[in-house]
Amino acid sequence: MKGRHFGTFGVCLFGLWVLVFFPISGARPPGKVSSKIFALPAALESPSSNRELEVPTPTDRAHDLAKSASKVEAETCEDVSNAQDCHDNYPTGCTTSENPNYDAYLNFLKNQTPAPDPRPVSVLTGEDFKTLEEKVPKTLTKRNHAKHAEQLADLGEGNIFAVVGYLYYAQQTGPESCNCKLSGPKNTDFHIGIGFDRDLAGRLRGDETVDKSELEQASYIVEMTPHYRAEFHPKWTVTRLKKVVGEQVKVVGQLMIDNEHAVPSQDCGRPNADHDKCWTASVWEIHPVTQFYVCKSESPCTADSNQWERIDDKN
Repeated sequence: MKGRHFGTFGVCLFGLWVLVFFPISGARPPGKVSSKIFALPAALESPSSNRELEVPTPTDRAHDLAKSASKVEAETCEDVSNAQDCHDNYPTGCTTSENPNYDAYLNFLKNQTPAPDPRPVSVLTGEDFKTLEEKVPKTLTKRNHAKHAEQLADLGEGNIFAVVGYLYYAQQTGPESCNCKLSGPKNTDFHIGIGFDRDLAGRLRGDETVDKSELEQASYIVEMTPHYRAEFHPKWTVTRLKKVVGEQVKVVGQLMIDNEHAVPSQDCGRPNADHDKCWTASVWEIHPVTQFYVCKSESPCTADSNQWERIDDKN
């Protein structure tokens, strides 16, 4: 009798436990968590807060990257002979100095390798860049990017965006700390100017000589990095880019502020810019570039047009 009573009592207790923790009306299968129990970040909130969701994985690159800001360090190079050596061993690049003082978090962002086919958060316009420029922290200097990491992540730094504009120019850069001070076409960035003036682009397509300063001051910079090219886009070359100067292009990549140029003599977007010397429309860049497309239609392409052709595939 005692055994039977104990068994019945145990079953009742088990049934009560099931009802408390897995009520019939809201039962959920294993592997899923109610959104009421697992609070999602605002950026991941479902339109219906009662919908059952898979346990999420982090998708906000901006704030995920910002978490590393206080951990990265400037380093001294040892036995680096090519871009692969550099980026396999030095996440922030390096210099030969025994006391390197470059901005480690800036280089950490420059050296990211996002997936080659990410979905952009949105398409940035010239007005968007101007708005971003207005929000650059007044205390940002050439060497303190990490101190503003969260604030800049709130503005979207680190997330993937697209830009639809016109290719104004493309050139090879020289040695930089982010690329371990290496030189040569396989070890340095492609520095590319993108603008939004269709008439200016038409002048370039017509082989008209345009003043270099005029082009630079109207350009928003996007950068193709050497290790990203080698891994995902070996067909990207400056020669290939120069063949489509003046054409409408779509660029996809990581939004980043290059605080090394956040000074009046370089950033034309600043209220106190020195327009006799400045050479970029904004310190906000797309860096690194993950995809680069050229419009193959005779009329302008919209961002979601099916007339975009990867520059990799152009002859």
